[in-house]
Amino acid sequence: MALEALHQFIQKTLNGKRFFTQLFVELVVQIGCIAILSPLFFCWDYVLRVHRAVMYVINDDYGNIVHNFTGIGQLIYIIVRIFPLLFTLVVISIWVLKRYSSTLLYPFKQYVNARIFEHSDNSFFAELYTRVTITLGVFSAAYFLLTPMLTFGTPPFYDFVVLLSRLLVLFLAIQLGKAIHTHHYSFKLIIDNYFNAKELPYALAIFRIVYACLLLLGLYMPTHELYHWAELGKEDRVALPFIGLWIDIIPISKGLYLFVCQVAIISAFGLMFGFFTRLSGIILTLSLFYIWSVPCFFGKLNHNQVQCWTALILALSNSGRVLSIDSLIRKYIFKQSIDTQPQRAFALPFRMIWLMLGIMYFWSGVHKIWDNGLCWAYSDHFIYQIQEEWIENFNRIPGFRIDHYPTLAKALGMATIYFELLYIFWILSPYTRWMAFFSGLALHQSARYFMNIGFENIQHVYVSYINWNKLLHEKTKTALAHYYRVGSSFAPTVKDKTLIVVISLLLFGNSLCGLFQIHTWPISAYPSYSNLASGTTYVMKFILNEQVDMDSIMKARHFRKENYRQFETEIFKVGANPAQQQQEVLKLWKKYQTSVPELQQYKSIIVFQDSISVNPDFEDHVLGRKLLLSAKVSE
Repeated sequence: MALEALHQFIQKTLNGKRFFTQLFVELVVQIGCIAILSPLFFCWDYVLRVHRAVMYVINDDYGNIVHNFTGIGQLIYIIVRIFPLLFTLVVISIWVLKRYSSTLLYPFKQYVNARIFEHSDNSFFAELYTRVTITLGVFSAAYFLLTPMLTFGTPPFYDFVVLLSRLLVLFLAIQLGKAIHTHHYSFKLIIDNYFNAKELPYALAIFRIVYACLLLLGLYMPTHELYHWAELGKEDRVALPFIGLWIDIIPISKGLYLFVCQVAIISAFGLMFGFFTRLSGIILTLSLFYIWSVPCFFGKLNHNQVQCWTALILALSNSGRVLSIDSLIRKYIFKQSIDTQPQRAFALPFRMIWLMLGIMYFWSGVHKIWDNGLCWAYSDHFIYQIQEEWIENFNRIPGFRIDHYPTLAKALGMATIYFELLYIFWILSPYTRWMAFFSGLALHQSARYFMNIGFENIQHVYVSYINWNKLLHEKTKTALAHYYRVGSSFAPTVKDKTLIVVISLLLFGNSLCGLFQIHTWPISAYPSYSNLASGTTYVMKFILNEQVDMDSIMKARHFRKENYRQFETEIFKVGANPAQQQQEVLKLWKKYQTSVPELQQYKSIIVFQDSISVNPDFEDHVLGRKLLLSAKVSE
C-alpha cells in the first residue's frame, strides 16, 4: 500500500511533465528503495556492515572507512560523499535537455519517427530504448565516478562491482516491466503481429535453399577434421549434464561417423532441391545431431546446435510448398493445385528461429552484467580476453590492433551488452528488425576479425532476415498486402501444432539452460564469455624429442588449438595431485596424436606449464615454468 501510494503521489506530482523528468524521479525512488534492501539481497552479514558504515560516515574519515570496510559499507560512504555533486550534474543536464532538446534534436526526431517508430508500437519501443539507455548511462557514470576511489583488484573493488552488477540487472528488469506496464496494449499488439503475421511461401523456400547450400559448405569441417574424435576409446568419453546415459548407448566409430557425414550431405541436397523435403529435413537433423554429438561426448562442447534446430524447423514446416521437386511432382504428376497465398504457416518458422537467437543473446548479455557488470566492458579485462583468444590461435593477430585503442575496445564491449539485451525486442517489429540483422552481423564479424570467433553457423541463420518477397516478380506484390495483416485468431493446423510444440520445448529448454548457464547438448546455454580475463595466463608447452616445439607443427597445419584449450585448463586445476595430472596430460597427448597423425612419429615428450603474458608483444617472455611430464611414449 505504501509503494502504491508513493507511486500515485509521483504520478500526480509529474502530471503534465516530460518523460525524462518522470524517469529521473522514478530512478531516484528506485535507487533509494534498492539501496535500503540490497544488503538483504546479498548476505545478512551486510546488514551489520551498513550499520557500522553509517556510524563511521558520521564519526570517522575516509581513510578509516576504506581500511576497515568492504563492499556495501564503502559504497554507502562514497554515495553520501558524491551524491550532492552527482545530483547537481543530473539536474543541470535535465534542464539543458528540457530547454534545448526540441530545437537541436528536431531533425533527428523527425527522421526517427518517420523511419523507425511510424508503426503503432512506437510508444513501447521508444520508452524501452530510452529507459535501457538511460539506466546503462547512469550506472556507467556511477562506475567511472566511484571506482577510482577503490583500489583495483582488491576485495573492496570486486565487492563493489558485484553489488553494482546485481543492482543493474534488477534495474533493467524494473525498466522493462515499467515499459510493458505503461504500454501493455501496444505490447500486446506487437506480440499479436509477431506470431500472427502472414508470409508468402517463396521466402521460406528460398531460405531453405540458401541455408542448405551454406550447410553443405559447413559440413566440410566434420568430414575432414572432426572424424578423428570418433577414433578415441570409451575411456576418453566425458559425461555431460542430463545426457550421460546417451554416451554409453550411442555407438561411435570412425567408419560410422564418416557414413553419417555422407548421409548428412545427401539429405542436405534433398532439402536444398526440395525432394522429399520433410523426410530429408528429419534425416538431416538426426545426422547433424550425431555429427556434432561425437566431439561433445569427448569433452569438446561445440555450440553448433543452431544447425540442428534450424534443420528441424525446416523439416516440420511446409518449406517445400514451392521451388521444390515435390511441388513439381504434385503439380505435373498428381495434377494438384498449389496454394501460394500468404499464410501464417510460412511466417511462423522465421519467428521461431529469431526467438531462438533472441533467447541465446539475451541470457548471454544478462550473465555478462550479473557476473561482472560494467567491469566486463569498461575495465582492461575485455582487452585481456581478446588477447587470450589470440594466444589460443597461435598469436594470430589482426592487422588493426584494437588493444592499442582501449577506449574503442571498451565502447565495443558496452555495445555488445546493449545489443544482446535488446536483440530479442528488435525482432518483434518489422520496423526495428533491420537493427537486429545489421547489429548481429556486425557483432559476429567483429568477433571474427578481432578474436577469431565467427560463429558462422549462427551467421548462416541470418539469411532468414532477408525479405525475399520484395526481390520476386511484380505479380507477388498484390499478395504482400496481407504480409503484416493480423487475423482475429491463430488457428494452426496439425502440422503447425507439431512445429509449435517441438520448437516451444526447445525454446523453453534453452531458456532454462541460459538462465542457469547449463552447458550440455543439444539444448544448451551459449558461451557468454562473461568471465574476467587476467593479464597473464597459463599455457601448456609440448617439447617433442627434446627439441621440436609442437606449436610449430600445429600452426603449420592450421590446427584449432582453442578446441583443446579447455582440456589444458582442467589439467591445471588438478595441480595438487601430480599423479592424476600426469595421467590427464597423457590423455591429452593421445587426443593430439589422434587429431594430428604427424605427431605419432615422436617417441618422447616433455610438457611444461608456462605462465605468460597475454600481450602478444611479450610472447617470448616466460614468467614462470613448471614441469608437468617427461616420458617416453609409444607410437
